[in-house]
Formats: sequence, structure tokens, C-alpha cells
Amino acid sequence: MTAHPNAHILAQLAEIAKTNDKPWKRLETKDANGDWVDCNFYASLLCPEAVFRIKPATVKLGGVELEGPLREASEDGTKLWLLFDHTDMPDKFLLFFAEAHGHVKWLNQGRLFASKGARDNYQNALVKLAMGETTPRPHAEFAARKAAVIRLYQRAADQACIDAAKGGSNA
Repeated sequence: MTAHPNAHILAQLAEIAKTNDKPWKRLETKDANGDWVDCNFYASLLCPEAVFRIKPATVKLGGVELEGPLREASEDGTKLWLLFDHTDMPDKFLLFFAEAHGHVKWLNQGRLFASKGARDNYQNALVKLAMGETTPRPHAEFAARKAAVIRLYQRAADQACIDAAKGGSNA
């Protein structure tokens, strides 16, 4: 007998239910575009064609609870979004592949997110913290400061990789 394709998710939900009276709030499903969205039709959990996952863990940044970066490798070909993406197309997803050195580096740096919304919320919270902000600024000023913070973050991340490759650090 072949196991149900969502058996591992059902088992995780059962574990979550031991300490959480609303475990279904931790469940997401892929929509028609392949994006992760909150699951709002529970009977579909038994449908073998549906794809589910348990939502990633959350973190608090500046007093706001946000979906955190991924900490475990995704299946090859999974759509992910890069934190502080400095490429020409920062709003485009990347397809994760474990054998791609850059992808593993970004995963280890905590720079990969399961959704664009999660990435954008986290990135904006980091920028606000770095700027010491608690109130909104005019868009143009915010965008300029955000770009400066992104450049600083990227330099620090690149230096950390160089240091790790050399087996030491500059600290």
C-alpha cells in the first residue's frame, strides 16, 4: 500500500495540534500560480493532488511578527525570493537548486523566502530598523535610504562569504 502524499503534513499537523488549538492556521497550499497561500478549504487536505506545507517559523523584528527566512533546503525547482536582491529583476523569483552554490549560500545566510510578500515584509522591517524608523517617511526618501541599506547589507554578506572561504574573519 502506498502512503498518502500528504501523510507527512498530516503528521506534522497532529504534532502541532498537541500544543495549538488551531493547527490549520499553520497550513498553506499552492495556488494556481504556484504561490504559497493560507489554506482555507480543509477537506482538500485529503486530496492527493493538492500540495501543502506547514508555514515557516515566524520571527519578531521591531516588535512585528513576520515570516522568517527559510532554514532548510527546499525541493529542487521550488520558487523562492531573495532578500536584498540586487539583480536587475528583484521582483522575479528564483528556482532553488541545492547543487547551485549561490542558492545554498543564500539559504545559509537566511536570505531565501517562500513568498515575495514574506520577503518584502522582512526586508522592509530590516530597513526600518537600520534607519531607526518607527514612523513612515516620504516614499522617495525611504527608497533612497533603503537602497543604501541594501548596499551595506550586500557588502557585509559578500565579505562574510569571503572570510568563510578563507577560513577566518575580519572581526
